[in-house]
Amino acid sequence: MINGKKQVGRFVFLCALIYFISYVTRTNYGAVLSEMVSSTGLSKSELSVALTGSFITYGAGQLVSGYMGDHIHPKKLLAAGLLATSILNLLIPICPSASMMAVVWCINGFAQSFMWPPLVKTMLMLLSYEDYEAKIVNVGYGSSGGTIFVYLAAPLCILISGWKLMFIVSGVIGLIGLVIWQKKCPSFTLTYPERKMTDTRKQKNTRLVTPLLIVAVIGILLQGILRDGVATYMPSFIAETYHLSNEISILTGVLLPIFSLVSCKLAAKIHRSHIPNLLTFATILFLICTGMAVPLYFFYEKAPALSVALLVILNACTHGVNLMLISYLPAKLADREHLSTMAGLTNSFAYIGSAVSTYLIPLAAEGYGWNATLLIWAISALLGVIVCAAGIPMYHKKLKKSAV
Repeated sequence: MINGKKQVGRFVFLCALIYFISYVTRTNYGAVLSEMVSSTGLSKSELSVALTGSFITYGAGQLVSGYMGDHIHPKKLLAAGLLATSILNLLIPICPSASMMAVVWCINGFAQSFMWPPLVKTMLMLLSYEDYEAKIVNVGYGSSGGTIFVYLAAPLCILISGWKLMFIVSGVIGLIGLVIWQKKCPSFTLTYPERKMTDTRKQKNTRLVTPLLIVAVIGILLQGILRDGVATYMPSFIAETYHLSNEISILTGVLLPIFSLVSCKLAAKIHRSHIPNLLTFATILFLICTGMAVPLYFFYEKAPALSVALLVILNACTHGVNLMLISYLPAKLADREHLSTMAGLTNSFAYIGSAVSTYLIPLAAEGYGWNATLLIWAISALLGVIVCAAGIPMYHKKLKKSAV
């Protein structure tokens, strides 16, 4: 176990760097999608098949990597994921068709799934739970940093050489990250002291699937529809609705991770100081999302600046939900022996939601206009309020049991 402020800080920075790289090598496709449509002459729905497929394979892969992370050393699994995603990013520029891009990016989704569950497992094996709860939000900054990098680098790559350069840069960054991870991640042995501390009868009664978990994963799915739907299609929405260039539209996406970073930091502080019930906080955040999505649906054509502001706040709140239900909740629902499995299970539902979103949005936008997409987001936010509210008494009961 890592002790000492400096040692913990260095390890958390390493984890944040890996999370940064995972986002760079995953969100780049969505960031340059509008430019790919313009450059290739292919439709948005054709090119979006790769995104939808990658979310499906990522979600399914979470279950596989989550289980494997509890039986195979997580450091090795994460390294394998980094190597694979780097190579797959480098392959995208030479793909001759949209169908080939879809195949490569679907495999990339599976490769990406070998990062989050092993990363959570590694952190909770090397850190105390108190350090984990305090520092996991810092690791989350890697996702915001990665997204900011992509939305800043993508327009620059397009101006220099076109959208293909973005994937080359991402692949190289992934390979550099692999070398750093292998050299800097501490070695450790998978040990489970709670096996000795828990009697056989209690072990047999331990259940991973509970009503609270079912409620949580539905909320996570709805969060995935909102979070990745907005993050992926905001540049296209801005470009098509307000007739801005692809480069300027992509740059507006920088606002999303900046505000999500602030949202996560604030959400972590409020949770630890004032709202210990994770489901209560998730309900509040979904309620704010609803408050953003409804006026967006009615006024988006009349107020461009207001629309962007509402989208940014909505997306920021979904990152808060993500922190509560994906970063914090798994450690409350499973012991260390099953942490990777639980982390993979919960995270998989976020990307099932993402897959649903990336499949529906191009169809809705092309068939019925962007107002249909905004309606989907408003309904998803409202359902999130209802579902998470149902889980509040379940989590309150769990908190009381833990206190005994």
